[in-house]
This record gives sequence, C-alpha cells and structure tokens, in this order.
Amino acid sequence: MERHDTITVNGLDFAVYLEQDTDAGTGAPWDNEDGHGPVREGSRHAYGVTDKRPGERPLNQAGRRDTQFFYDWQEAMRIAKRDGWDAPPYKTGTKGEQAARAVLADFNHLRGFVNGDWVYVGVRVVRLDGDGEETDESDSLWGVESGGDYWREVAEELADGIAQTYWAAQGEAA
Repeated sequence: MERHDTITVNGLDFAVYLEQDTDAGTGAPWDNEDGHGPVREGSRHAYGVTDKRPGERPLNQAGRRDTQFFYDWQEAMRIAKRDGWDAPPYKTGTKGEQAARAVLADFNHLRGFVNGDWVYVGVRVVRLDGDGEETDESDSLWGVESGGDYWREVAEELADGIAQTYWAAQGEAA
C-alpha cells in the first residue's frame, strides 16, 4: 500500500494509506446500501441494440457485448416522492422538485461508481514519530467511498482516536 497523504491531527503527524477494498460486502452500492433507485444489469448487443426498458436510463455506455447498467428513473422518482428524498439545496421547491434533484444526485453518484470515478477503499492511518518514521500505532476503516473528501474525514477521525490515546498515555489533554 502506497502512502497517499500525510496529515496532522492534535499536534501529531500521520501517514494516510488508501487501498481499494475488494473484499466481500463492497460490491455495488445499490446492493449494499439503502436509499438508491433500482439498478438492473443488462447488456448492449451488436449494432447498438439494448435491452433498456421504458423509464430506465443507462448508467454507462457499454461496448458491443459489454454489461450495461440501467437505472430505473421512473421507479426511483416514485420511491423518492414516497420517502421524501431531497438533495442540495435542501427544502427548496416542491416535493416533486426535491425528489427530482435527489434522483438526479443518486443517478450521478451511481454512474460515477459504474464508470470507475470512485471505488470503495480501506483508509489506514499510522502515527509518525518526531523523525517522520512510522510507529506501531495505526487504525483503519474499510468500505469507504473514495470520491470527494469523505476518505479524508475518515482519516482525520481515525487519527484523532490514536492522538487521544497517545496524549492520554502521555498524561496530557489533546
């Protein structure tokens, strides 16, 4: 695992490592998480013929014989209206407009996954000593989305836990 970043939390330095999480339980988000519109695996056939159904939108552009994923926009809108989905800017517009924003955000998020714009990763932090060498104090969390800055928030929380323990052992408050 190659070092991705170095951060400072509560006066201590930490190495941050990210590694793609390929273990079970980190498949597609629509299989492992609540709050997504329905996605179906289909195919694109020769000459551009697909098995897309009415109300669906393709999440990816498949080649001649590649897997294509279809997002059921129509059913997602029904679910979003029923369950009160919303997306930024929150609580603006009608319930239908809120649902439409949320479905679009969900579609774009899932499209990013299908197209490889983000993956699930393991985030591991290791405390560095005064010389910048790694210590044996580390922590990790797996199944974290690599897109955006969420992995950085996770790294800071993990580092904070290590720092709290370190400073408590030193008899100091962080």
